[in-house]
Amino acid sequence: MKSLFRIVLTVGLMMFWTMSVAANQPLCDEITLDPLGRGYASMTAEQIHTDLHTEYRSRFRDQVNGSELFEGIDPADWVAQSESNRTLVLQILALGDIDPRGNARTLLIGIFGGGSQTISNMAAIATELISRVDELQLGRVKVGDVVACGG
Repeated sequence: MKSLFRIVLTVGLMMFWTMSVAANQPLCDEITLDPLGRGYASMTAEQIHTDLHTEYRSRFRDQVNGSELFEGIDPADWVAQSESNRTLVLQILALGDIDPRGNARTLLIGIFGGGSQTISNMAAIATELISRVDELQLGRVKVGDVVACGG
């Protein structure tokens, strides 16, 4: 009976270990392949874990409120606009939540110009810093997960 229990426990642990590593294959690939050249090969598991959770990557937010973007308008850029362009800008910003990758962005760039201070400000407002774990949508990653991947 005792040996049967050991066999069942051993097989169960092996299955769990296999499923654990398989479930974290994207994590293992990130650590092994190091596509961003972070230097994981020379880091400890704790250092890799910390690096993976450090917010150094950026992405566009899903939605940006028009009032946030309004605060990004450079006064000199605003004064330089015609009355019809100012009205159009206010109408765009009055839409409420705006997709920073959509048509509103294209229109605002057309109005203010791609190299303007206003567009630079709005781009900063529309982006957020995220960790590599968030970027890869890995969920909760623990030091033990890094160790399981050979890190």
